[in-house]
Amino acid sequence: MPIVYINSFVSFADSGPIPWTPQDLGTNLRVWYNASDSTTVTVSGSNLVQVDDLSGNGNHATQPVGSSQPVYGTATINSKNVIDFNSTRFMTTGYPPALNRTIAAVVQYRSTSGLKVVAGARETLSQRSYFGVNGGTVRAGVSENSTLSGTSGLTINTTYTQILKHGQGAVNKEAHHYLDGTEDIDDTFTGVIGSGENYMIGGFNDQGSVHSSRYSGLMGEFVITDNMMSDSDRQKLEGYLAHKWGHTASLPAVHPYKSSAPTA
Repeated sequence: MPIVYINSFVSFADSGPIPWTPQDLGTNLRVWYNASDSTTVTVSGSNLVQVDDLSGNGNHATQPVGSSQPVYGTATINSKNVIDFNSTRFMTTGYPPALNRTIAAVVQYRSTSGLKVVAGARETLSQRSYFGVNGGTVRAGVSENSTLSGTSGLTINTTYTQILKHGQGAVNKEAHHYLDGTEDIDDTFTGVIGSGENYMIGGFNDQGSVHSSRYSGLMGEFVITDNMMSDSDRQKLEGYLAHKWGHTASLPAVHPYKSSAPTA
């Protein structure tokens, strides 16, 4: 039973801790797509035309071409609506890569053979930012490093949280990837990451065209920030996503949000 406090100025109910959401990332949050919220999508039949950006920055994901539109409303993860991509369907976000970025997604691969890019873009051949899977192994590319490899043995129809962050560290430019709360890529780079092309989801924006290495699978949620996210914020995001999308068992035993979701 909520406890109600009353004085001469205000009354309110103490209903317990407030759940953390990506909005609590503050002004660093630049893109947030939540497929479970059907009020934020525009569809044509079962085809997805637009996903609204919940960050408040207007960086919506769009796909005007019917044959390239993902499917919505026919598949779920943890009983929640998701975006269904295949090798011909993708969307372009309203936000580009840069030196300091974090991109995160909840995914279920339908295929892990070959290179499947969940999200990415590059302005030139050596200015990339992307992550996905290649032959069942986590694959990421940051700047001139095109083939960073992480955890192997990823399987189809399994829910994962993937987070790629890169930026200027204390000494070097750094690139890190995390699979379900465990770091599996820790590298450095020396080049630049241009902002001339916006990220795609379900594919890789290759200098203004979609690359052939497109994602095949489901996506529940997608986030971009304009910083190399702190470990504290990253763990909150991992905990929020794992509890919401039903894969807390994959978090490490020592993860601070394995047992309960983060609060604001």
